[in-house]
Amino acid sequence: MRESAFSKKVITQLKGIPKTYVIRTQAGSIAGIPDLIICCNGLFFAWELKVPPNKPTKLQSYTIEKIREAKGVASVVTPDTLERYLDHMKNIAFTKQENR
Repeated sequence: MRESAFSKKVITQLKGIPKTYVIRTQAGSIAGIPDLIICCNGLFFAWELKVPPNKPTKLQSYTIEKIREAKGVASVVTPDTLERYLDHMKNIAFTKQENR
């Protein structure tokens, strides 16, 4: 699967989640910015999409770490981990609201 096809699949699934807004960043706009910026029920998520054997660059890994330090949820999502990260996002955004 190519990353462009994977991206379309992920965006389609995200658009089906209530109270979710997703922005696909433009390739080459700002180096290191994750592919998807997501707001789900008021919480910030950033996903870098990768299809193996592709891996995040050093700059992408650095950006993910900086987002995490700022208390955002940033992840590298692959076809094999997509369902886990979708469940994780929904769990944080919809079932743990009392902790906000």
